[in-house]
Amino acid sequence: MALHSATHPFTPALNIEPFVLDSPPTPSGKPLRVAAKRYRSLGKIPQDGITLLLFHGLGQHKEQWEPALEKLFTLHSERSNLPRIREAWALDWQSHGEAAVLNEDALKDDPKSAPLDLWASAIAGFLKSDLVAGHRLVGVGYSSGTVGLMLSTLAVFSEHALKRSKDKDGNACVVGKCPAIHEASAFQVNLKNTWDAVEQLSKLSQLVPIHVVYGENVDLMPQVIHDCVIKRIGTAASITTVPDVGHTIMQERPDVVATTISEILNHNQD
Repeated sequence: MALHSATHPFTPALNIEPFVLDSPPTPSGKPLRVAAKRYRSLGKIPQDGITLLLFHGLGQHKEQWEPALEKLFTLHSERSNLPRIREAWALDWQSHGEAAVLNEDALKDDPKSAPLDLWASAIAGFLKSDLVAGHRLVGVGYSSGTVGLMLSTLAVFSEHALKRSKDKDGNACVVGKCPAIHEASAFQVNLKNTWDAVEQLSKLSQLVPIHVVYGENVDLMPQVIHDCVIKRIGTAASITTVPDVGHTIMQERPDVVATTISEILNHNQD
């Protein structure tokens, strides 16, 4: 929810718009809010520019970024070799800055009611909001803000890969959504199925382009498997080896995965 727009003594050349955002509740269930500010140039806003996400350090506040922001916007508007800045966002930790005032009643009885991972959950929620949907995001963390930013990326894994459960003694715990027995059994590779699939790839490569992408590091799958697959396919349209990554390329380098797929799609149009 936007409150108002205003300029600021530190950033006279920027438009500053405060927001109050929803936050996950405290561990005891008390509602919390996050104070945020959006910074934009007073001139034309480049819709294809980058959006900066700024996270402050322990004991500080979102406004710590303001002395540097005007200079940053100016640099990127004057130099053609630098990417344009569409806007910048700074968010308070729930127990810091303006957010601490908003959450005073919820936090006063328990100094541990706004842990860093709770801020990370709020950041993750913000990243999925309409406020930055479709933006080219660049995260910038200072000290504990970096920790919060990194933990927010884990929140995606927690949301989609984990669930709450109870152990054999009835104690609350967190487990994978995929039962461990099924995950373990999947590693007992049925080689016949694997080679049947490779043979099918070999046949299909005569009809449609087959592109192969590997991680450079040999970790989960031995090199002989890579070599045999390439040999059996025979006429792959392209073979791409991504440096400094292994079998978990989707988790480690999703940006490279996206770029590689884009290049393959472009190749198929030629």
